[in-house]
Amino acid sequence: MKNRTLALPLIVVAAVVALVLGSFGSATAAGLTSHTVKKIAGKVVDKKASSLSVAHAASADTATNASNASNATNLNGQPASAYQTRAAFSGTTNTIALPANAQVQVASVTLTVPAGVNFAHVTAVGTVDGPANTFFGTWVSEDLPCTTLSGPGFAVNSFNFIASTRTVGSYSAVLPVTPGTHTFNMCHAANQASTSQRRTLTVETANLNGAGGTARPAGGAGGGSTTGAP
Repeated sequence: MKNRTLALPLIVVAAVVALVLGSFGSATAAGLTSHTVKKIAGKVVDKKASSLSVAHAASADTATNASNASNATNLNGQPASAYQTRAAFSGTTNTIALPANAQVQVASVTLTVPAGVNFAHVTAVGTVDGPANTFFGTWVSEDLPCTTLSGPGFAVNSFNFIASTRTVGSYSAVLPVTPGTHTFNMCHAANQASTSQRRTLTVETANLNGAGGTARPAGGAGGGSTTGAP
C-alpha cells in the first residue's frame, strides 16, 4: 500500500507555482502577490493530494520482511528448540560388583539433544562399599563404554577414598554435545574389590555457556569422600 503525504518537496511546489503563473499569462502573473500564489498553490495541492505518493525502495520492504521472518522463528539467533531443556535420570539401588582395577558401568541414560543445544550438564552420585584405604574413581562417558579411558567425560573424573567401609563419590561436569540421541554411562573403578550399592545419574541440556557462547566452560568435575553409612 502506498504511503500518502501532503509534505511536498520544494521542487514540486515550485513546479506548481510555475504552472499557475503560466496559466494566467504574463500580464496577469505580473500582478500576483506571494499570498495569492500560495493560496492558489494550496488549492492545487489539495486537489491533487489523493493521487500523490512518496516513492520508497523496494529493498526496504524486503529487509523488513526478512527480519520479521527471522525473529518469528529464532530468539537471539537461536531456534526455539535450543531453549527446550531436556533431562534424563536414573536411580538404582542394586548391588554391582567392582572388581579390583576394572572399569564398570553402574548406570546409563539416553537423551535426545535438540538443534541449537551445545552442552549437557551431567551429575552422578554413587555409594561404594569396600575395604579401608580403597581409592575409586567416578566419571560419565558420553557415547563410549566405561572401558574406554578417554573422552571429555573421563578427562574430568573424580577420585574418592574409602577410609573405613563406605563412601559416597560425586561427579559433576559440563560435556559438549551435538544434536541427536546420546548415551551417557556412569562408571566406577576401584583399586580394591568393592561394590556399588546405590547411584543416581542426571543429564540436562544447556544451549549456551555462561557468557552466551558455544565454547565449553572451563573447569572440571568435583568429588568428595565420607565414611560410614550415608
